[in-house]
Amino acid sequence: MTVTIKPTLTSLTYDFGNGTGAGPTTSTGGPRPTGDITATYTDPGTFTVRADAVYTGYVSIDGSDWIEIPGTAAVTGVP
Repeated sequence: MTVTIKPTLTSLTYDFGNGTGAGPTTSTGGPRPTGDITATYTDPGTFTVRADAVYTGYVSIDGSDWIEIPGTAAVTGVP
């Protein structure tokens, strides 16, 4: 038996570490400087930045059609 699982991104929530953030959104930000997820820091410092993700998923058994897995999985990003 072959079981294939396909995770699907539902949303990302960005925490810029300065009291601001973005999301939830499905955007992965894009390349700098043209990306659509940005932060402006007005004071110097060290900031803990992270992106938290929520996924849904699908499963296929022995090449069957994709079947949605109920529920979601939330993953807290690593700073």
